[in-house]
Amino acid sequence: MKFSKDYINIVNSVKDWKEAIIMASDPLLKDNIILKNYQSKMIKNVEKLGPYIVLSKDIAMPHARPDDGATQSAISVLKVDKRVSFAPDKNVSIIIALACSSDDDHINTLQYISTVLSNSENYNKLINANDINEIYEVLVRKTNY
Repeated sequence: MKFSKDYINIVNSVKDWKEAIIMASDPLLKDNIILKNYQSKMIKNVEKLGPYIVLSKDIAMPHARPDDGATQSAISVLKVDKRVSFAPDKNVSIIIALACSSDDDHINTLQYISTVLSNSENYNKLINANDINEIYEVLVRKTNY
């Protein structure tokens, strides 16, 4: 899984959840990790299935299938100071866009992120992070990227 500080953005606010998904995944698009269709598919998945991508009271993880336009496996992160509403009771401040080029990578990446964020110290550090370096450090803590 590819991840770098260039894949992290912090903004004050976004217009809506659709813009949040686009902004969160733009670094992956710019680096040719996903195709434009992948972004559209992530949005369509939420429209069709509801806010299933909201993993906790603070974090959403939009994604689509590998064959929807993921050429590599990577994550990118958007932190929004003013929470983003995916549904009336689903407001988040962290959006982790997930791109995986295979089903195995998809499962492995989800397991990795779940492991990192199941640690309450890591979770709180990520939610309270104020800069790109803090976000990066939490998400690479247990890897050798």
